[in-house]
Amino acid sequence: MGNSSRSSPPIWLLIYGIGIIIFSIFLFSLRAGIRIFLIFMVIGLALTMLWLYLYLRSRQQNRTDIIAKQACICPICKHEETGYCIQQKCACCIVMKGENVIGHSNNPLQ
Repeated sequence: MGNSSRSSPPIWLLIYGIGIIIFSIFLFSLRAGIRIFLIFMVIGLALTMLWLYLYLRSRQQNRTDIIAKQACICPICKHEETGYCIQQKCACCIVMKGENVIGHSNNPLQ
């Protein structure tokens, strides 16, 4: 596999989560009891939500890494790479939403 572990979350979390959800539905259809159904359903949903959280976080990190490798030609801060702009949170050339860096703009008037 060419991807690093940071670039994508482990797929086994999603597979186990979906498998446990299906197993809980199977047990419920066999009338095993609502408590057992709910226990397995909560475990399956928790694993699936954990995978979704890790997936979204890794996408945000990959986006920031791609932005950081670009060149900065901002005449105000005069950094050569956008990585320095992101680290120092230059108000002249990065685009932020709350505390998260969304993008980098080489146009200081934007």
